[in-house]
Amino acid sequence: MVQAPQIPAFIGTPARQRTAFTVLLVVALVLASLQDLLQALRNSHSFYLSESMLFNTVWLLFGPVAYGQLRLFTRAKVVSEKLPGYYRIIAFVASSSALHLVAFSVLVWGLSVVFFDHTYTVAGNFTYSLSEDLDKYLFGYGVIALVGLSSHPTGSARQPTPFAPRQPICPDRIAVLSGRITVLVSTRDIILIRSDAPYLRIQTADKTYLHTQTLRAIGQQLNPHHFVRVHKSTIVNLKHMTSYRSRLNGDYDLLLDNQVEVRLSRHYVANFRQQMEVGTSV
Repeated sequence: MVQAPQIPAFIGTPARQRTAFTVLLVVALVLASLQDLLQALRNSHSFYLSESMLFNTVWLLFGPVAYGQLRLFTRAKVVSEKLPGYYRIIAFVASSSALHLVAFSVLVWGLSVVFFDHTYTVAGNFTYSLSEDLDKYLFGYGVIALVGLSSHPTGSARQPTPFAPRQPICPDRIAVLSGRITVLVSTRDIILIRSDAPYLRIQTADKTYLHTQTLRAIGQQLNPHHFVRVHKSTIVNLKHMTSYRSRLNGDYDLLLDNQVEVRLSRHYVANFRQQMEVGTSV
Protein backbone atom coordinates (compact mmCIF):
# COMPACT_ATOMS: atom_id res chain seq x y z
CA MET A 1 0.00 0.00 0.00
CA VAL A 2 1.42 3.39 -1.00
CA GLN A 3 1.71 5.78 1.92
CA ALA A 4 1.40 9.55 1.70
CA PRO A 5 4.73 11.40 1.61
CA GLN A 6 5.88 12.56 5.00
CA ILE A 7 6.72 16.23 5.53
CA PRO A 8 9.53 16.71 8.05
CA ALA A 9 8.91 18.50 11.35
CA PHE A 10 10.47 21.85 12.27
CA ILE A 11 14.16 21.72 13.01
CA GLY A 12 15.10 22.14 16.64
CA THR A 13 13.91 21.17 20.06
CA PRO A 14 10.23 21.51 21.07
CA ALA A 15 11.12 24.54 23.23
CA ARG A 16 12.75 26.30 20.30
CA GLN A 17 9.83 25.39 18.07
CA ARG A 18 7.37 26.99 20.52
CA THR A 19 9.55 30.10 20.82
CA ALA A 20 9.82 30.44 17.05
CA PHE A 21 6.07 29.96 16.66
CA THR A 22 5.34 32.64 19.30
CA VAL A 23 7.71 35.09 17.61
CA LEU A 24 6.00 34.46 14.27
CA LEU A 25 2.59 35.17 15.77
CA VAL A 26 3.76 38.43 17.37
CA VAL A 27 5.36 39.51 14.10
CA ALA A 28 2.12 38.67 12.27
CA LEU A 29 0.16 40.75 14.78
CA VAL A 30 2.48 43.75 14.32
CA LEU A 31 2.46 43.45 10.52
CA ALA A 32 -1.33 43.16 10.45
CA SER A 33 -1.67 46.34 12.53
CA LEU A 34 0.83 48.09 10.25
CA GLN A 35 -1.24 46.99 7.26
CA ASP A 36 -4.36 48.48 8.87
CA LEU A 37 -2.48 51.77 9.32
CA LEU A 38 -1.37 51.85 5.69
CA GLN A 39 -4.89 51.09 4.48
CA ALA A 40 -6.30 53.87 6.67
CA LEU A 41 -3.75 56.36 5.31
CA ARG A 42 -4.40 55.29 1.72
CA ASN A 43 -8.17 55.59 2.06
CA SER A 44 -8.04 58.70 4.28
CA HIS A 45 -9.75 56.89 7.15
CA SER A 46 -9.21 57.23 10.85
CA PHE A 47 -6.89 54.69 12.40
CA TYR A 48 -7.36 53.42 15.95
CA LEU A 49 -4.51 51.29 17.19
CA SER A 50 -6.60 49.79 19.98
CA GLU A 51 -9.26 48.50 17.58
CA SER A 52 -6.64 47.25 15.14
CA MET A 53 -4.87 45.33 17.93
CA LEU A 54 -8.22 44.02 19.17
CA PHE A 55 -9.26 42.43 15.88
CA ASN A 56 -5.75 41.26 15.08
CA THR A 57 -5.76 39.10 18.20
CA VAL A 58 -7.00 36.54 15.68
CA TRP A 59 -3.31 35.75 15.13
CA LEU A 60 -2.56 35.14 18.80
CA LEU A 61 -5.17 32.37 19.04
CA PHE A 62 -3.29 30.17 16.57
CA GLY A 63 -0.87 29.16 19.33
CA PRO A 64 -3.24 27.76 21.98
CA VAL A 65 -5.72 26.32 19.47
CA ALA A 66 -3.00 24.55 17.48
CA TYR A 67 -1.35 23.23 20.64
CA GLY A 68 -4.57 21.79 22.03
CA GLN A 69 -5.68 20.31 18.72
CA LEU A 70 -2.29 18.70 18.04
CA ARG A 71 -2.38 17.05 21.46
CA LEU A 72 -5.87 15.74 20.73
CA PHE A 73 -5.12 14.48 17.23
CA THR A 74 -1.77 12.86 18.09
CA ARG A 75 -2.55 11.39 21.52
CA ALA A 76 -6.26 10.55 21.52
CA LYS A 77 -6.46 6.90 20.47
CA VAL A 78 -10.00 7.13 19.09
CA VAL A 79 -9.00 10.03 16.81
CA SER A 80 -5.77 8.45 15.51
CA GLU A 81 -7.48 5.12 14.80
CA LYS A 82 -10.75 6.39 13.32
CA LEU A 83 -9.22 9.17 11.18
CA PRO A 84 -6.16 7.88 9.33
CA GLY A 85 -4.09 9.79 6.77
CA TYR A 86 -5.50 12.80 4.95
CA TYR A 87 -8.92 12.41 6.61
CA ARG A 88 -7.22 13.28 9.89
CA ILE A 89 -5.66 16.40 8.32
CA ILE A 90 -9.01 17.53 6.92
CA ALA A 91 -10.72 16.96 10.27
CA PHE A 92 -7.91 18.86 12.03
CA VAL A 93 -8.20 21.90 9.74
CA ALA A 94 -12.00 21.99 9.91
CA SER A 95 -12.30 21.56 13.69
CA SER A 96 -9.41 23.93 14.45
CA SER A 97 -10.86 26.63 12.18
CA ALA A 98 -14.29 26.30 13.79
CA LEU A 99 -12.82 26.41 17.29
CA HIS A 100 -10.68 29.43 16.41
CA LEU A 101 -13.68 31.22 14.93
CA VAL A 102 -15.78 30.74 18.06
CA ALA A 103 -12.89 31.59 20.41
CA PHE A 104 -12.10 34.78 18.50
CA SER A 105 -15.74 35.91 18.55
CA VAL A 106 -15.96 35.42 22.31
CA LEU A 107 -12.52 36.95 22.98
CA VAL A 108 -13.24 40.17 21.06
CA TRP A 109 -16.61 40.48 22.79
CA GLY A 110 -15.02 40.03 26.22
CA LEU A 111 -12.18 42.50 25.59
CA SER A 112 -14.59 45.08 24.22
CA VAL A 113 -16.77 44.76 27.33
CA VAL A 114 -13.79 45.36 29.62
CA PHE A 115 -11.68 47.91 27.73
CA PHE A 116 -13.92 49.71 25.21
CA ASP A 117 -16.79 52.15 25.43
CA HIS A 118 -18.85 50.09 23.00
CA THR A 119 -19.33 46.32 22.80
CA TYR A 120 -18.77 44.10 19.77
CA THR A 121 -21.36 41.35 19.86
CA VAL A 122 -20.42 37.68 19.56
CA ALA A 123 -22.68 37.24 16.53
CA GLY A 124 -21.21 40.30 14.82
CA ASN A 125 -17.66 39.12 15.54
CA PHE A 126 -18.52 35.68 14.20
CA THR A 127 -19.86 36.92 10.86
CA TYR A 128 -17.01 39.43 10.52
CA SER A 129 -14.32 36.83 11.13
CA LEU A 130 -16.04 34.29 8.91
CA SER A 131 -15.99 36.72 5.99
CA GLU A 132 -12.57 38.28 6.66
CA ASP A 133 -10.42 35.59 8.27
CA LEU A 134 -11.56 32.21 6.95
CA ASP A 135 -8.66 32.04 4.50
CA LYS A 136 -6.23 32.64 7.38
CA TYR A 137 -7.74 29.78 9.36
CA LEU A 138 -7.67 27.29 6.50
CA PHE A 139 -4.17 28.17 5.36
CA GLY A 140 -2.68 28.44 8.86
CA TYR A 141 -4.13 25.19 10.19
CA GLY A 142 -3.45 23.46 6.89
CA VAL A 143 0.27 24.18 7.26
CA ILE A 144 0.22 23.22 10.96
CA ALA A 145 -1.58 19.96 10.16
CA LEU A 146 0.82 18.99 7.38
CA VAL A 147 3.82 19.61 9.62
CA GLY A 148 2.50 18.54 13.02
CA LEU A 149 0.41 15.52 12.04
CA SER A 150 2.78 14.18 9.39
CA SER A 151 5.55 14.02 11.98
CA HIS A 152 3.20 12.07 14.31
CA PRO A 153 1.74 9.23 12.19
CA THR A 154 -1.18 7.21 13.46
CA GLY A 155 -0.64 4.16 15.61
CA SER A 156 -1.38 1.88 12.68
CA ALA A 157 1.15 3.72 10.53
CA ARG A 158 3.88 3.33 13.15
CA GLN A 159 3.38 -0.39 13.47
CA PRO A 160 4.47 -2.98 10.92
CA THR A 161 1.97 -5.06 9.05
CA PRO A 162 -0.15 -7.15 11.46
CA PHE A 163 1.35 -10.41 10.21
CA ALA A 164 5.02 -9.49 10.58
CA PRO A 165 5.31 -9.73 14.40
CA ARG A 166 2.85 -12.57 14.76
CA GLN A 167 4.36 -16.01 14.96
CA PRO A 168 1.26 -17.99 15.87
CA ILE A 169 1.74 -21.32 17.55
CA CYS A 170 -1.47 -23.05 16.63
CA PRO A 171 -2.37 -26.65 17.46
CA ASP A 172 -3.00 -29.14 14.67
CA ARG A 173 -6.11 -30.29 16.50
CA ILE A 174 -8.61 -28.57 18.75
CA ALA A 175 -10.77 -30.08 21.45
CA VAL A 176 -14.45 -29.84 20.57
CA LEU A 177 -17.07 -30.44 23.23
CA SER A 178 -19.87 -32.49 21.72
CA GLY A 179 -22.35 -33.23 24.48
CA ARG A 180 -20.46 -35.17 27.11
CA ILE A 181 -17.74 -36.23 24.67
CA THR A 182 -14.61 -34.26 23.79
CA VAL A 183 -13.52 -34.85 20.20
CA LEU A 184 -10.12 -33.85 18.82
CA VAL A 185 -10.76 -32.35 15.41
CA SER A 186 -7.94 -31.68 12.96
CA THR A 187 -7.86 -27.99 12.04
CA ARG A 188 -6.98 -28.97 8.46
CA ASP A 189 -10.35 -30.68 8.17
CA ILE A 190 -12.39 -27.71 9.39
CA ILE A 191 -14.11 -26.00 6.48
CA LEU A 192 -16.46 -23.62 8.18
CA ILE A 193 -17.40 -22.42 11.67
CA ARG A 194 -20.74 -20.74 12.22
CA SER A 195 -22.35 -19.21 15.27
CA ASP A 196 -25.73 -20.80 15.95
CA ALA A 197 -26.60 -19.63 19.48
CA PRO A 198 -26.08 -21.05 21.96
CA TYR A 199 -23.63 -23.26 20.02
CA LEU A 200 -21.02 -23.15 17.31
CA ARG A 201 -21.39 -25.38 14.26
CA ILE A 202 -17.99 -26.70 13.19
CA GLN A 203 -18.25 -28.25 9.74
CA THR A 204 -15.81 -30.71 8.22
CA ALA A 205 -16.20 -32.58 4.96
CA ASP A 206 -18.20 -35.41 6.54
CA LYS A 207 -19.49 -34.18 9.89
CA THR A 208 -20.86 -31.21 11.82
CA TYR A 209 -19.94 -30.70 15.49
CA LEU A 210 -21.84 -28.60 18.01
CA HIS A 211 -19.46 -26.75 20.29
CA THR A 212 -20.15 -24.55 23.32
CA GLN A 213 -17.28 -22.08 22.88
CA THR A 214 -17.70 -18.55 21.48
CA LEU A 215 -16.68 -17.69 17.93
CA ARG A 216 -14.09 -15.21 19.14
CA ALA A 217 -12.55 -17.67 21.59
CA ILE A 218 -12.20 -20.47 19.07
CA GLY A 219 -10.85 -18.04 16.49
CA GLN A 220 -7.93 -17.26 18.80
CA GLN A 221 -6.92 -20.95 18.73
CA LEU A 222 -6.80 -21.17 14.93
CA ASN A 223 -4.03 -20.21 12.53
CA PRO A 224 -4.80 -16.61 11.48
CA HIS A 225 -3.18 -17.23 8.10
CA HIS A 226 -5.68 -19.99 7.25
CA PHE A 227 -8.83 -19.05 9.13
CA VAL A 228 -10.48 -15.69 8.48
CA ARG A 229 -13.65 -14.12 9.77
CA VAL A 230 -15.94 -13.20 6.89
CA HIS A 231 -19.06 -12.28 8.83
CA LYS A 232 -19.95 -11.50 12.43
CA SER A 233 -21.15 -15.10 12.73
CA THR A 234 -18.83 -16.97 10.33
CA ILE A 235 -15.19 -18.11 10.08
CA VAL A 236 -13.93 -19.97 7.01
CA ASN A 237 -10.78 -21.94 6.25
CA LEU A 238 -9.09 -20.35 3.24
CA LYS A 239 -7.60 -23.73 2.33
CA HIS A 240 -11.12 -24.98 1.59
CA MET A 241 -12.26 -22.00 -0.47
CA THR A 242 -12.57 -22.54 -4.23
CA SER A 243 -13.84 -19.18 -5.50
CA TYR A 244 -15.57 -15.95 -4.64
CA ARG A 245 -17.68 -13.45 -6.57
CA SER A 246 -18.86 -9.91 -5.94
CA ARG A 247 -22.47 -9.02 -5.20
CA LEU A 248 -21.74 -5.55 -6.63
CA ASN A 249 -22.74 -3.91 -3.34
CA GLY A 250 -19.51 -4.40 -1.41
CA ASP A 251 -20.35 -7.93 -0.26
CA TYR A 252 -19.07 -11.19 -1.77
CA ASP A 253 -20.18 -14.82 -2.00
CA LEU A 254 -17.53 -17.41 -1.11
CA LEU A 255 -17.81 -20.94 -2.47
CA LEU A 256 -16.20 -23.64 -0.32
CA ASP A 257 -15.09 -27.05 -1.55
CA ASN A 258 -18.07 -28.72 0.15
CA GLN A 259 -20.25 -26.62 -2.21
CA VAL A 260 -21.50 -24.44 0.65
CA GLU A 261 -21.77 -20.76 -0.21
CA VAL A 262 -21.21 -18.18 2.53
CA ARG A 263 -21.42 -14.40 2.55
CA LEU A 264 -18.36 -12.19 2.92
CA SER A 265 -19.56 -8.96 4.55
CA ARG A 266 -18.14 -5.70 3.24
CA HIS A 267 -16.90 -4.91 6.77
CA TYR A 268 -14.47 -7.85 6.57
CA VAL A 269 -13.35 -7.47 2.94
CA ALA A 270 -10.13 -5.56 3.67
CA ASN A 271 -8.97 -8.08 6.27
CA PHE A 272 -10.01 -10.97 3.98
CA ARG A 273 -7.81 -9.66 1.17
CA GLN A 274 -4.84 -9.26 3.50
CA GLN A 275 -5.32 -12.76 4.81
CA MET A 276 -5.56 -14.10 1.26
CA GLU A 277 -2.23 -12.53 0.33
CA VAL A 278 -0.49 -14.07 3.34
CA GLY A 279 -2.47 -17.28 3.56
CA THR A 280 -1.71 -18.38 0.02
CA SER A 281 2.02 -18.27 0.75
CA VAL A 282 1.91 -20.02 4.13
